[in-house]
Amino acid sequence: NVVGQAATDYLRAGFGSPIKIDPRSKKPNRKGWEKERITLADVPTVFAADDSNIGLLLGEASRGLTDLDLDCAEAVALASALALPTTCISGHASNPSSHRWYRGNPIPAHKKYTFNGETYLEVRTVGQTVVPPSKHAETEEQIIWYRRDGELPTVDGALLSQSAAEQAAAVLLVR
Repeated sequence: NVVGQAATDYLRAGFGSPIKIDPRSKKPNRKGWEKERITLADVPTVFAADDSNIGLLLGEASRGLTDLDLDCAEAVALASALALPTTCISGHASNPSSHRWYRGNPIPAHKKYTFNGETYLEVRTVGQTVVPPSKHAETEEQIIWYRRDGELPTVDGALLSQSAAEQAAAVLLVR
């Protein structure tokens, strides 16, 4: 099954523990999911349903997996010039290349940048993020890898935080 194969691939590539997410959802619908650590042996049982979504645990649970979540068109447009380089970028048709992936060492602080109540950029290091081959909860678009070349880059967490803050400031200037 496609979701089970993706979970296996994430584990073998060192992304950290995959988490089962209900179909058409972006949040685990059970208590204690933050403590789950799926192994290769667990995959056939946990990901038996091919229609489930899949997430990856972030931060400490996955050795610093960090998702730079770009929630507006300006943040995505500025990322190629301002975000730290990465070999792993995901998204969906209505917000392509909106998730840039890193391994932060040390782990950067989780930080949301908001304006008028809207989050436009987030350094995600807690919880989980839904990843390919899931379907986006609101749009039902396929989440895909726009780029996934080689190993996940390890970056200095402080530098990643600084870069995200600069990109957030640039988004506000553009807006």
